[in-house]
Amino acid sequence: RKRMSTSAVNRAGGDVLGRAAHPDPAVQADRLRAFVHSGALLLDLRSAKEFSLRRLASAVNIPWVDVQLGGSRQPELPPRSRLLAILLCPGVDSPAYDVQAAVFNADFKGHPWNVWGFFVPTAQLFTEAAPRAGIEVQSGPTHPRERGRLWEPSDMVERWLPRLEQRMGVSWEATRFFGAQHRGESLPGPRHSTAGSTEDGAAAAGASRSAASAPRESGLVGASGGDDAAGCHLASPSIASAAAGAAEDCVDATADEDYSASGYVREQPRHPGDSDALRPLCVDFGCGGGRDAVWAALRGWRVLALDNCAKRLARCAALAATHGVGDRVTPYLVDLLRTSPAEVIALAGEIREAGRTDNTGNEDADACIRDGPRPVVAGPIRAAIAVRFLHRELAEALPALLPPHSAVLWFHFMRGAELTKVGRPNTAKDLLESNELNQLFTAEGTEWTVLADNITQLPDDRPLSEFVAVRSI
Repeated sequence: RKRMSTSAVNRAGGDVLGRAAHPDPAVQADRLRAFVHSGALLLDLRSAKEFSLRRLASAVNIPWVDVQLGGSRQPELPPRSRLLAILLCPGVDSPAYDVQAAVFNADFKGHPWNVWGFFVPTAQLFTEAAPRAGIEVQSGPTHPRERGRLWEPSDMVERWLPRLEQRMGVSWEATRFFGAQHRGESLPGPRHSTAGSTEDGAAAAGASRSAASAPRESGLVGASGGDDAAGCHLASPSIASAAAGAAEDCVDATADEDYSASGYVREQPRHPGDSDALRPLCVDFGCGGGRDAVWAALRGWRVLALDNCAKRLARCAALAATHGVGDRVTPYLVDLLRTSPAEVIALAGEIREAGRTDNTGNEDADACIRDGPRPVVAGPIRAAIAVRFLHRELAEALPALLPPHSAVLWFHFMRGAELTKVGRPNTAKDLLESNELNQLFTAEGTEWTVLADNITQLPDDRPLSEFVAVRSI
């Protein structure tokens, strides 16, 4: 068993790691029941090979080497407000358990991880404790598109894209690609915590609690915290330091909808004669790390993911490959602020030859993108998404540039964000005015129907637009 330092245990405010390594299967079974009742997500830090040999149902595997501070897959972790249980990584090549635990007790922008507790992957955990707790132990490889995920798309993209699929699917001739989603069924994903009790038996208050306030194992340090902004992208410390000055458009998503506990999205059955080139096309302006793009691809879309940052595009490509949709997501480097709107929209018809995208100017990013399948991207565009991105020239041109039966989803900071404690964005060019998008899409001669023009208040009090419109003809 990994050695655990006394100082680490004391920092945790109790023998938390000691409980995780308790040798009695009955104790571990009780802890597993408490974990399930809490609704926490489960991160498995073991190697992919160990995960394939045996794993707890609903666990999501991100190996320690990929998730440690600065690891390539750290952006795949959930928002820090989400309650998270962690199965530690054994072996001589990984650090002591207290070192692993310390990463998740770290503070970032005032928000520590909301850790429920830790588990040690002993044989008894799988052979005795899990069966006693009624938790299925699984084995074997999983299809990338059925791989669990802890990350979440932007909440408003998650809310509105399924509605548009249901409303516009017939006119897009795309209902077969959306499958169960088009029928209004919920899309599996990370689950929210519900009321539970701590390991020492203290009852949690309320019948339905969010992960931010759900109970953890007693003794764990760190108050649960909200994300940088609900509904938007949150950068990991490594990405934040590497892309200093770009924090506003490099953040990851949170969501406030309920999910099933299955933790992954199943690929829809292939329809005879289907071709990925026939899938509806979505353009993600300022895609960042690609969570919205990959989530849309998992639903059945082809996605042209545009950004001016090669590192973010490399993350987008890697995330798409992880979830088996590298053939549906095309990351493309373009400076949206310096490219005319007509040229930007024309990209949807010009990126052919199976989606050649070796244009990032970054050797690592180019390799990451070139190594995966290259999707065909040619339009027409059916949905245009902008999350925490604003370019007025593009917004003004979209009503005329987008084809009939297309949709726009634009979610960005509004005037008043500069007056909050966060204080940014704080310049007029970076802030939407009230009714600004509505006026653009309802001007005389336009053929658009506005479905939503609301203001959403983020947890940090910044106002965010919730604008959705469709072009009928």
